[in-house]
Amino acid sequence: MPLVEYVGLKGANGQTADRHYLTGSVALLHDDWTLRLTQSARNNEIRGTDATTAVNFVDHAGDTLRAVSLGYAITEDLNVAVGWRRAKLGAATNDSAGLFLEYAFAF
Repeated sequence: MPLVEYVGLKGANGQTADRHYLTGSVALLHDDWTLRLTQSARNNEIRGTDATTAVNFVDHAGDTLRAVSLGYAITEDLNVAVGWRRAKLGAATNDSAGLFLEYAFAF
C-alpha cells in the first residue's frame, strides 16, 4: 500500500515563510505481518530583507524523517509493532525506537 502526500503552506505561522512537506510511505503486508517504510522531508523558505544592506533574501532550511516499523496482528483485535526513526532537524540528528500496542474493542 503506497502513500504519497504533499503539503504547501504560504505564510506559515503568520511569518514570511513558505513550508513544503513531502512524504512517501509504503506498507508491505504478508499474512499477519506488516512492514512500513516512511520518508518525510520539510523545506522552509524564509523570505526577508537584510536590515544592514536592505537586500531581499530567501533562506532555505530542510528537515528529514525516516522511519521503519514491523508489526504483527496477534489476534483480530490485538496488534503489536516495533519501530525506529531517524530525524534530522537542522544540524541535529537523533534516533529513537518504540513499541506500539493496539487493542480494538466494540462498544
